[in-house]
Amino acid sequence: MTLLEVAGLVAIILIFGFAVAGIIVAIPLFRLLNRVKFLVEILTESLIPIIEKLN
Repeated sequence: MTLLEVAGLVAIILIFGFAVAGIIVAIPLFRLLNRVKFLVEILTESLIPIIEKLN
């Protein structure tokens, strides 16, 4: 193997590692964003009548 081939293999391994780490981080982040969206929808539904009563 030449030095260029070794460098290519190292680059492929690093890219694969970063991709896996990104997926591992993205899954809980996606779940958190869905929960926040759900919470905002619930708060919006409950706050609109309260604000209308104040007016």
